Amino acid sequence: MRKLLYILIISLFAVCSCTNKKENTKISVIGFCCGECYGNCFQGFYIDKNKKIYKIEGNYCNEIDTINKVEIDYIKEQEVKNVINSLPLDYNDYEGIIGEPDSRDQCAVYLSYKKNNKTIEVIIDPDSGKHPKKFDEFVRKVLELRLL
Repeated sequence: MRKLLYILIISLFAVCSCTNKKENTKISVIGFCCGECYGNCFQGFYIDKNKKIYKIEGNYCNEIDTINKVEIDYIKEQEVKNVINSLPLDYNDYEGIIGEPDSRDQCAVYLSYKKNNKTIEVIIDPDSGKHPKKFDEFVRKVLELRLL
């Protein structure tokens, strides 16, 4: 009986620790950036702490303006949420540069999220085969978003 109780307690702690990892991760910015362009080389969306989504711009992935944001309509907001939902479940295991973004002017897909109150940036090469296959749908949807 005692063994069963120990197993139950350990299982409970394991479940709680997995849940906390997910709860402590929050998407902040998704978008698309290109180098060697003229102004507003970053276009994307900022998700505030209340999950309100805004259109934002910037000079490049490392120069994003989240102060001058523009509210978007309901339809665009649903499209952005659809893009966010296409992220692989383990996106928060990635950080930094994936592939060779913008090495041949193919630009880059940008993702920023907060994990345990730390901002993590991921810059993804949009070329197929240059990023993990599980990011294919997310990359495709971000690229489609910029055309809308």
